[in-house]
Amino acid sequence: MSRSKPRPGVGSFAGLTAGLVLLIAAACPEPARASIAADSLTALKGKEPSDSFTFIVWGDNRCRAGALGSPAFSRIISEANALAPAFTVGVGDLIPGADDDDPKWTREQWADFAAAVKRFHAPCFPLPGNHDLDGATSNAMYEEVAGPRRYAFDFGASRFIILDSQDALDASSEQFRWLGERLAAQPRARNVFIFLHAPLFFADSWEPVHVLLRRFPVRAVFAGHEHLYCYEQRDGIQYVVTGGAGAPLRDPPEKGGFHHYLIANVRGDDLSLAVVKDGAILPAQCVLHRDFPMIDKTLAAIEAPEVEAPAGECAVVTAAATVRNPGDRAWDGVARWQTSGGWLIEPEVVRFSLAPGEEVSLPFTVHLPRPLSARYPLPELSLEYAVEKNRSLAFAKPLHLRNLLRCAPAGGSAGTPVPVSITPAIFFRPMPDDLSASVQLGWEAQALRVLIRVTDDIARNVHSGEELWDGDSVELFFDMRDDGNARGHEGDDYEFCAGSGASGVEVWRYPAADESGAGPSRGGKCEIQATAGGRIYDIAIPWAELAPFKAKAGAAFGFSMVVNDDDGLKAGGLTWVELTPGAGSGRTPFPLDRVVLE
Repeated sequence: MSRSKPRPGVGSFAGLTAGLVLLIAAACPEPARASIAADSLTALKGKEPSDSFTFIVWGDNRCRAGALGSPAFSRIISEANALAPAFTVGVGDLIPGADDDDPKWTREQWADFAAAVKRFHAPCFPLPGNHDLDGATSNAMYEEVAGPRRYAFDFGASRFIILDSQDALDASSEQFRWLGERLAAQPRARNVFIFLHAPLFFADSWEPVHVLLRRFPVRAVFAGHEHLYCYEQRDGIQYVVTGGAGAPLRDPPEKGGFHHYLIANVRGDDLSLAVVKDGAILPAQCVLHRDFPMIDKTLAAIEAPEVEAPAGECAVVTAAATVRNPGDRAWDGVARWQTSGGWLIEPEVVRFSLAPGEEVSLPFTVHLPRPLSARYPLPELSLEYAVEKNRSLAFAKPLHLRNLLRCAPAGGSAGTPVPVSITPAIFFRPMPDDLSASVQLGWEAQALRVLIRVTDDIARNVHSGEELWDGDSVELFFDMRDDGNARGHEGDDYEFCAGSGASGVEVWRYPAADESGAGPSRGGKCEIQATAGGRIYDIAIPWAELAPFKAKAGAAFGFSMVVNDDDGLKAGGLTWVELTPGAGSGRTPFPLDRVVLE
């Protein structure tokens, strides 16, 4: 996209004492009149500038069309309104995914985002992420709804600069030159704050930018993109990643994988940051980027116990956790179980000492609750040890649970119904009261039989083919070697989706290791029977489509499933219940139950 030469900035703060807020765009002198940035600029002009104020930073909320943000983003909006900051900044990935091939869908996403940010009482300044731009059509839509892709504004004696990380920012780039002009435009600024989507500051190519920023009173650079929180400080500049406003989490909490936002308090030329997550306020240094290699090594060196137990039965088993010290200094640590529901693990607390490279086995007795739904959330083994003088790190690993599910032979007694009742940790609206399900499994020489009873007051699916999952449907996940998907999807891992959509009843097959093989199941069948309170899915999946599995008594495979529910945009869009935690999130690996053929 061609760009006109940016308008030079104003070199004096004289006008700011009268309440003037100046915004300078890259592509045009002022943002589009109806854009979120333009409305926020107008609102900010009405605020009395001050050298002491608060602003909030959040990123990667990914508002989904039909839902006014995830629960995490809704909480951020509510808490921001209670805190009454001068303004907020969203550091990109504002929608799930712009698509030039589907402008209607893209516009629906932007309409939802615009509706969500209207709930902020304070002005909201957005910037583009990689999910917000896809080409000429969606880029123009972004500028129409959100505003310019880069711009600057002033408040009090502070300057705020919004960058576009989708454009080049090396020393020879036009954006680098533009950044230098915006930095020099206010020589009397006491503070400068930089915002962009991707955390380019962790790459070696950032060094020329860092050298440039050091010439000015830059206090912090904020980014998102990674769905986590982390912090680094170099030469007095705070570099912060805040990508936890609602998008799916992929990293453990130890690496900042929790939903959160930032409170930035400016007092003269001093900046203090607080990290706010559900139920806690943490210091800016709570997750350090430099600790990531050590965190990865430590998490890999902790193996929580693996427990197998029949679904729907009480059980007491003995299992052991393994802890190895991967560092170069001795550990004095504490292992502590965090439990809920009907779980009991003994002993609850164990103390241990480990020399570098040493490994210890910690035995436990595990009492499992009978109801399958009471087994979640899973207990976590928490370990804490000192990594430096006066600084400790805490780690947590969930217990590995494999529920054993009966799969009766054809003509025998039916397998026990198993509830599909886990509320996902990631969803786009509160779970409806009308959705519940159970599953029964059976087998015959040629196929696996899956019987799913769903309670749901509305049957709705306007999709077909590979998008069938995006309406009322069921998804089945298989690990036919029963190796746990530890390295992600492999050739023995499959996904099937069954439902009645725009093309009628379908069974769609996704060979997870080869996306090019996706298509209608060659032999899968599905019958859907309407009931008074929902429907029954009777699905047959041929063993031939579940290679290399050989069906015989005693054989086992990994299994999970999801029941999707779409009651329409007005009701909030798609949500689901899942058999094992994480099955509906799209992340790999996630735990699977074990099915044993009887």
